[in-house]
Amino acid sequence: MRKREYPLFIIDTSKRDGYPFDCLVCLDRTVGFVARVFQFWQDEPLRDFVEKSKKNPHFEFLTLMYRFSGGGGVILVIEDFLYHFEFNYENKNRVKSLLKKLIKKYIYTEKDRTPREELTLENQIKQQKINIENARENYDEILHRTNVDVKIVDYQIALAEETLKSLEQLRDIQTKISSPHFKQNFNINNNPFNNE
Repeated sequence: MRKREYPLFIIDTSKRDGYPFDCLVCLDRTVGFVARVFQFWQDEPLRDFVEKSKKNPHFEFLTLMYRFSGGGGVILVIEDFLYHFEFNYENKNRVKSLLKKLIKKYIYTEKDRTPREELTLENQIKQQKINIENARENYDEILHRTNVDVKIVDYQIALAEETLKSLEQLRDIQTKISSPHFKQNFNINNNPFNNE
């Protein structure tokens, strides 16, 4: 069989209208599949989801869970397979092994997308981008849930975008004044306003 010249996994976090979930695709040539991501930030809704899902006779085979240390976790649920294959012991193990690799890849990618605990300017910029992205993706849901005027939601998103621009400008200024070239050309002794 020809060597695979494309990634084994594809992670889609765009959350389009009608599909507000992260979508993960495994392109394995034998048991390739499409999975949906469910994230829970507390243990109780996670347990409820697991209890309801256990009614599916293939629950153990089609799902994999990763628990967060602070509560909650991530559950991958296989939505569909890319090929028809025999549900034998070997293929079931192959699916479970690929799910484990995929959930690790997803968690690593999410950690890279999500700001760490430090309140650095870079993390503030990253979080603001995520907030704006989430607001755009869930625009209709926000209008429905909050029952506010469209103009107010549009204004809040515009305000968030302007805040992001200000943070990025501040970062650029800090980067510029901390560069060796700037420090070398800005000699305080040559300042004409320095009377000392």
